[in-house]
Amino acid sequence: MILHQKERENEEKAFKMWLMKYINMDKKTFVPFEKCYQKRKIKVSRKSNEEILEKAYSIRRKLNRSKRGV
Repeated sequence: MILHQKERENEEKAFKMWLMKYINMDKKTFVPFEKCYQKRKIKVSRKSNEEILEKAYSIRRKLNRSKRGV
């Protein structure tokens, strides 16, 4: 459901950009939205919860060390 929402948001952004270009198009330079818009694949993490948490803790430890000047 979240991926579908992200895809919809990307399509809406692309349509707004196409509308801005549409103003300057004529019969020779017209490009239909469907041809202009290309769906992007959204990357989904395949890591386990433990791997993600370990990475977050690692980043936090590094940030804490840099704050202390170590």
